[in-house]
Amino acid sequence: GSALDLRGGSHIQLRIALMSDDFESLLRLDSLWVDTAPLLAQRVIAEVVRADDPHPARGFTEVEAGRQTDFTCAIRADFQGGENGFNALRIRTGSETAFRSLAIGSALQTVEPLRVEQRDGDLVVHLPQRIDADHPQTVYVGFSASVYALAWTFDGEVFDAAGQLLPQ
Repeated sequence: GSALDLRGGSHIQLRIALMSDDFESLLRLDSLWVDTAPLLAQRVIAEVVRADDPHPARGFTEVEAGRQTDFTCAIRADFQGGENGFNALRIRTGSETAFRSLAIGSALQTVEPLRVEQRDGDLVVHLPQRIDADHPQTVYVGFSASVYALAWTFDGEVFDAAGQLLPQ
């Protein structure tokens, strides 16, 4: 292998899941390939709350297990200049997901997405505008999903729908 050319203070984060249906099987990772690409944003932060309780007591959202619940995911990106921005996002819920709404900006102006894809516990929303240093707006996605465990994490990423850069 070769050393990654990461800027000072940058990091790499990996999540590797090795699974087998056979209890007696040995799992092994033989190799790992890492691609690097320019950042879409300096930092992307997202928060998911129950749509009917945006400021939950004690800071924790509580839902009934297995029941379809409406959520809002707020996504904010910080830019320092030179980042390409993004025009699509993916939320992984791990359960059947339904798109409910899209709003962009502090006025919570509801807009129509260019396209919505819902499959295999993923919700992909193609935004009607690029979020970048010239348009650093917060994106609000309304969706419904079921939660089946005591502590549940929704994963997500933003990406360039043209597919030329890696998701972030």
